[in-house]
Amino acid sequence: MGTRRSKNRPPITLLELSLLFLAFAVVGVAFGLREQARERARRKAIAEANLSALRAALEAYRNDHGFYPCSPGDANRSADPVLFRRQLTWYTDRTGNVSRVPDSCFRFGPYLPSFPPNPYASRGRREGSMAVWIDTGATSAPDPPKASVGWFYDPRTGEISASAPVAKSTSESLMAEGE
Repeated sequence: MGTRRSKNRPPITLLELSLLFLAFAVVGVAFGLREQARERARRKAIAEANLSALRAALEAYRNDHGFYPCSPGDANRSADPVLFRRQLTWYTDRTGNVSRVPDSCFRFGPYLPSFPPNPYASRGRREGSMAVWIDTGATSAPDPPKASVGWFYDPRTGEISASAPVAKSTSESLMAEGE
C-alpha cells in the first residue's frame, strides 16, 4: 500500500525545499571550485610556456647579434617597447634594426611568430598582457603599472620574468608595451 498525504499538508514542505536548494548549492560550489582550479592550472601552463619561449628568443637574438635587445650596442638603445617586440617578431639586421621582410641585410630572426601575452596580467577587458617594462637602469624611472604589465625585462642581463608570480622557479625580469 502506498502512503497518502493528508489533504491539509502541502505537497512539499519548506524544510524539504530548503534542503533541496542546499544540495544544489553544494554541488554548484564544488563544480565552481573545480573549474577555478582548472583555470589556474591552464594559466600557469600558458605563462610558463610563454616565458620559456621569450627566454629562448632572447638567447637566440644574443647569439645572432652579440648583445640583447635594448642593450648599449643595439639599435633600440632607447628601449622602445614596441620596437623591442618587433625585434623578436620581425627580421633584424646586424645592429638590431627591424624589417617585415628578409633581405641580405635583414637576415636574422624572427625569433617568435608573435609576441606572447602573460595570462596573469590584464589589459582592459582582455585576458593577458603583452606589455613589457624594460628596466634601463635609470634611477628616475617610474614604477611600472602592475596590473597592465605582462613582462619585466632587463637588457643588461637578458633576464625576463612575468609581472605576476608564475612559479618561484620561473621568476626573472622583462617588459614591453603592446603595439
